[in-house]
This record gives sequence, structure tokens and C-alpha cells, in this order.
Amino acid sequence: MATVSPLKSRVLLIKTLVEQVDLKLSPLTGETGLSRKITNAETNRPGLALAGYVERFSNNRIQILGETELTYLKSLSGKQRYTSLVRMFELGVPCMVITKGMDPPRELTETAERFETAVLGTTLSTDAFVHSLVEYLEPYFAPMSTIHGALVDVYGVGLLFTGRSGIGKSETALDLVERGHRLVADDVVTAYRIRRGIVMGTSNTVTQHFMEIRGVGIIDVKRMFGIRSIRLRKRIEVVVNLEDWNNDGDYERTALDEKTTTLLDAELPFVRIPINPGKNLTVISEVVALRYLLKVTGINPASALNQRVLEVMKEGKRIRYRRELRIEASHVRLNESGSVLVRKTVTVKNRKGLHMRPAEQLVRMASRFESDITLVKDEVPVNGKSIMGVMMLAAEHGCSITVEIEGPDETAAIEAITDMFDRDREA
Repeated sequence: MATVSPLKSRVLLIKTLVEQVDLKLSPLTGETGLSRKITNAETNRPGLALAGYVERFSNNRIQILGETELTYLKSLSGKQRYTSLVRMFELGVPCMVITKGMDPPRELTETAERFETAVLGTTLSTDAFVHSLVEYLEPYFAPMSTIHGALVDVYGVGLLFTGRSGIGKSETALDLVERGHRLVADDVVTAYRIRRGIVMGTSNTVTQHFMEIRGVGIIDVKRMFGIRSIRLRKRIEVVVNLEDWNNDGDYERTALDEKTTTLLDAELPFVRIPINPGKNLTVISEVVALRYLLKVTGINPASALNQRVLEVMKEGKRIRYRRELRIEASHVRLNESGSVLVRKTVTVKNRKGLHMRPAEQLVRMASRFESDITLVKDEVPVNGKSIMGVMMLAAEHGCSITVEIEGPDETAAIEAITDMFDRDREA
């Protein structure tokens, strides 16, 4: 995961809030209180506080007065109304908003001016105003960090590319843009978390939609590729980490279990892509996005393949004569070219057969050896280092597999694989 840098807390002036056209706000107390600061995105309906209960009153929130609150205030005598309002304003609220274009009682505006607190009015209904206000404030006050990476909208899926400097994040993003996908941010991604654990990403307003391509320089993506090539913000749905190829790296082979990473306390799908010459990162990125869309609709390719293999193994059990098989003694033969070939027959002892999990373990183990490893079942040979090849065998519990190994570390390889088959009895 790339380096994440937290940003400082933010504040918003009441005056700036009034300038937001969508909220349709107007000050009812002139310039009074417009320089006060809002420090969070929460709102409060102060009905209980007006009635006298202020023990749990959220005084640091914007106070919303709808028809219910104003009707209650108007039901009080002038003295009671004044006492109720003073009790609330003494607690230091940032501002008060009256919805539906209603006129406030005289005591309300006088008390607000006395405590230098702004009273604002809006023509929006209470529910509509609260929704619009939270939608505006939430990104502003959300937990936020900057990330070294690139964010691209690929088939509607927000892919956040991370990795060391110079590994190819910008080049991958540029290639995706050229193929019709949309750039959100490059080099510096500003991420913020809103409700329900959703993490959004946007770019810095100064460098927005500019990219640095090493060897070329700075390019303007919007002017070069058109308005269709950019987005102002996008939900981050998958983190794709680009890393240098490592022969000893333990990379994902099946994705039967989803790997995740934590960003702003939210769990996000995490994909590691090792980089080596000739790898088409653009197509792989598109596949990552399409695979995510399939999983969202309830389709898991790894689970589907595993289930198909289990069904084939179950069918194979029905037609196979029941018989006890044992591991034959290891012996050495010469192959057609005259070199040494180690061959050994093993028995599948896993109760569910060689389904995806044990197959992945077998492939990971086989990949550690330099020798060529071949598995043979029913005269069908497959590459022991290929997950698709091993799955193709559909080897059920109790069947025999011939392991053929040729190479510099064949002795160690045959011992390791034999030991694995001996120990694998789990379901």
C-alpha cells in the first residue's frame, strides 16, 4: 500500500455556507455571526433543548428549526419563549437555520443578535435542506488523507493504483485514458471517507487532470483527450498495487479468498500485480475492474470453477470402482531424451478431492522448484505449476496421480510433493 498522509482538520465559515447556491440560504440577522466557524458535518433538531432539556444538547452542530419547532415556540408566551431561546443560545451554537421560508419569532432574532449568532433562512423543506446540507458538508469534514498513486474510473469501477515511484502508475493510467476510461487524479490522490464506509477520491485543484510522464513531461489530459477523459471525483473500490516481479513472491493464483487493505478505516479489495517485461497492465487493469463488477453481482469465477471441479470429481466417483490405492515406491526412469526422470504415484487423500484450495497449495509448492513438474491422471498430463492444469484433472478422493519431475532439484521436489499428498486429509 502506498504512503498515506493525513490532512489537517478543516473549518468552514458561516459566510461560505451562505454562498452555496443549492442551499438557498439568506441571512435573517444581517452580518451577525457570519464569521463563526462550522467544525463538523452534523445537524441537530433542537426540540428538546427548546423544551428545557439541554443535558445532552449537541451545541457544536448546525441547529435546524422546522415547522414543528417554530409551532412550539409560538405556543409559548413571550417571556417563556425568551427564556427558552436564551438557555439554548448560552450554550454557543454555530448558527441556526429556519426552513420552508418561515418567519422567525421576534424574540429569536433579537436573542441571536445578542449572542452574535447567525440565523439563516431557506425556502427548502426541512428534509430537502438537511439532505443537501449534509451532502455539501460531509466531503468537507470527512476523514481525509493524501495518497501517492493514480485513480482511474475503469468501466465505472474506481481503481486506485499504488506502488513505488517510477513503477508505471501514471503510464498505466494514461494508457487506460487512451482506451476510453476516465482519469480522476494522478500522482497525488486526495481520499476521504463518507458514510457507510465509502471512500471517495479526488485530485488537488492546482494539479487537477495534469500528468507527468517521465521522458515526455507534463500533459493536460482534459485538453488532449477531451472532457470525456476526466472525472472530478470517484469512489475508490479496488486498490491495485504495482510491484517489481520477485521470483520468490507469493502472488495470488486463484483469488478464492478476497484480499483486502485498510484505507481510512475502511476495508477495500486489494490486488497485487507483479511487473515484468511484456505484461499488458492495461488489459489486466480492465480485467480487475470487470472481475469486481462480476463479484458485486454475486459471480465469483474462482468459486464457480471450484464448484465445477467438485461436481466432476463427484461424477468420477460414481463410475470409478472402489478400490484402495497406496503410494508406490519411488523409482527412477529415463525419458525419451535419455535424461533422468523421477516418477512417483501418489493418492489423493483430501476428502473433497483436489479442489481449488489444495490445488493452489500444490501449485505454490511446485513453483518453488526449478525442475519441470508434470501430473498425470488417466493418461492426461498437465503442468504441475499451472493452477488451471491441476484443476483440469478433477482428481477426486482416492484416485491416483503420477508425478513426473525432471530437473536439478527433482529429489527435493518429489519428497516435498509426496509429503504434501501424505498430509493432506483435510476437507
